[in-house]
Amino acid sequence: MRKNEAVEAYIKERIKCGTLPTGTRLPSVRTIARELHCSVGTVLSAYEALEQDKLVYSVPKSGYYVLDSSLLHSLSPAAPLIDFATTALDSRIIPYSDIQSCINCAIDLYRENLFAYSDIKGLPSLIQALKKYLIDCQVFTGEENIIVTTGSQMALHILCEMPLPTGRSKILIEQPTYYGMVKAAELTHTPCVGIERTADGLDFNRLEQIFREEKIKFFYIIPRFHNPTGGSLSRMDMERLVCLAEKYHVYLVEDDIAGDLALDNRSAPLFYYDTHERTIYIKSFSKMVMPGLRIAAVVLPQGLVSDFLLHKEYIDMTSPILSQGALEIYLKNGMFQHHKNKLRTIYAARMKCLDEVVASCRTSREIDWPIPKSGFFSCLRCRRHIHYPLLAAELFKQQIRITDTNKYFLPEFQDYRHLRVSVSKVSESEIRRGVPILLSVIDSLFQ
Repeated sequence: MRKNEAVEAYIKERIKCGTLPTGTRLPSVRTIARELHCSVGTVLSAYEALEQDKLVYSVPKSGYYVLDSSLLHSLSPAAPLIDFATTALDSRIIPYSDIQSCINCAIDLYRENLFAYSDIKGLPSLIQALKKYLIDCQVFTGEENIIVTTGSQMALHILCEMPLPTGRSKILIEQPTYYGMVKAAELTHTPCVGIERTADGLDFNRLEQIFREEKIKFFYIIPRFHNPTGGSLSRMDMERLVCLAEKYHVYLVEDDIAGDLALDNRSAPLFYYDTHERTIYIKSFSKMVMPGLRIAAVVLPQGLVSDFLLHKEYIDMTSPILSQGALEIYLKNGMFQHHKNKLRTIYAARMKCLDEVVASCRTSREIDWPIPKSGFFSCLRCRRHIHYPLLAAELFKQQIRITDTNKYFLPEFQDYRHLRVSVSKVSESEIRRGVPILLSVIDSLFQ
């Protein structure tokens, strides 16, 4: 038995015998590491495995908690979890065979490259394919402006760390926003300013005040299919935003991770409306194709390319050759276009189903739940605070998993009234079964 498996067995036994009852916080990883004479990393790996097994849940900056000891006996494949928490693409629609074929072709095509470092910018042939793909996304740019990174998270870390021509240090982020951006700022010690993002968009008076007074380095924004709210900015708002960015010399970092799901082919990203080279565009393929691909494209104003490459060189040297080659073939052969069309249909149908279910069973005036037309996420807002650990535990008894939405906020913006609901990994039938239970449990907590 490996060490992490031994730690798992130890914790499971303590849960079974009742020394760690439901709701109890697990001992710290350092405490268990001392008790069992193993590394902190081994204990953390075990705790993460227990969370994957749905026996414990994590609360950011607090620790891991026992869900329900009875689950050790009752949880089985016959009672699968309805997962409203996961952000990864539904494994049932990941194009495994296509990706496998592309990887096999890439092994033959780039055999020599596997034994040497490649271009820091990315494979030239992939960059050519990306340029053509980006034109279809209404992102018009030259090959010299495109850089391949190992996922969008690397791009965010580099942008936090690297200086920009304005010499400013603060970044502005929406509240709530993608927690990876919150974490990137925290780990790079980058000072942050927040601005509220609601279902209606942004408060542009407040935005201009921040641009004018705070000397912002860049504004990180998810204009389309926002994570976690699910909303999208209007064309008018995008045009207004790029005008303000130019007026106050602020760069915009556009994360367009789910823009491919737009139902209207005329829908354009923020980058399209920028004529002043203020927008840095990020497109990850991990979310739309397969998480393990770990490839993203970054489109930069020409004046930022050399500094970005300097930082990338000493963080990663080169992004995975096989993943780059596989993506190139996947794009060139038209496989991605076919897959994208399939995803548009699936996720539009899931959001429509969610909208219908919410409309049919909502009984409480405590909840406001706008549903987008497509995308992966929607976010309900309660008029009173949600006790997340209690809600998570109660829902788990009903075989429903949710995530703690507070991790999407800066500390000063913490708002315990939001709950992100992801349809990334749930079918329409699971939506129909799970949403009424979710709303019922929330209602019961407010009684």
